[in-house]
Amino acid sequence: MKKVLNKSVLAMFFLCNCSSMHAQDIQDATMLEWLYGNAVGKVVGSIATSSSLWSKVVGVYAGSFLSKSSIKSFIEKYHVDMSDALIQDISKYKSLNDFFIRKLKPGARRFDQSDVLCSPADSRLLVIDNAFDSVEFPIKGTKVSIENMVADPYITTRFNGGTIFVFRLSPQDYHRFHMPLDGYLSAAKKLGTRYDSVSPTAYQMGKQPLEHNERHLIMGTTKQGPQFIIMPVGALSVGKIKELFEPDTFLKKGDEIGYFLFGGSTVVLIFPPKMLKVRADILDNSSKGIETVVRAGDRVADLN
Repeated sequence: MKKVLNKSVLAMFFLCNCSSMHAQDIQDATMLEWLYGNAVGKVVGSIATSSSLWSKVVGVYAGSFLSKSSIKSFIEKYHVDMSDALIQDISKYKSLNDFFIRKLKPGARRFDQSDVLCSPADSRLLVIDNAFDSVEFPIKGTKVSIENMVADPYITTRFNGGTIFVFRLSPQDYHRFHMPLDGYLSAAKKLGTRYDSVSPTAYQMGKQPLEHNERHLIMGTTKQGPQFIIMPVGALSVGKIKELFEPDTFLKKGDEIGYFLFGGSTVVLIFPPKMLKVRADILDNSSKGIETVVRAGDRVADLN
């Protein structure tokens, strides 16, 4: 039986930096519905999502000079805002990947330096508070397990009942991610082998990319001692997750810690119970399965 998408969930997200909120269609939902719901699409999807081959092929093209001609059409298709880009002349980019990991002008993203948690990336945010194992995900009909995400029962025990932040990056977004608070990070531990889309459509079609996709588990420690988790997650057509930090060295809030090459992607943050208080509007939106648009540096929670 074909699974029907919950259009009310897929059709909207909130723009929290505007004076009023707007609805916007999530792009490419129809293609993903075909990929996961159509008989032929499932065959194509099994090749594209169960092996790194497809991502490697896309990565080779996106990193080559042949892809340079695609930059203009990419900007037009996804309405990419270039006003903050450090290099605005698209002829200066060597490839689509070079454009995709573009840097921004100094000061384009300002991180709140008070005792708050900041968004690590330009993204669409869902939050699960009081997250015990196999908790209901904000997208109807799906669940997410901390233990399956981190693949470590000991870590799971320490974070059960905590808060999960899911920052989903879309193609038009700035694809570098930053330190959300002051602290130290461990070396990344690679997990997972799949490359499913991280779009809400994929969850609606029964996929769980946070548990099965290639992802990097990074343990963080704040200046005060409590630990947290940063987990960048690869996705359909993503060739690489690249970390830029030195493990076990002090990092300031806002320091750049990595980037994603071409494709959609996600950054997950997990905090232990009672460590922070999430912004009320974000919790309210998330409870309805609605993503809140945030930019790197935006306050998303207050630290207790």
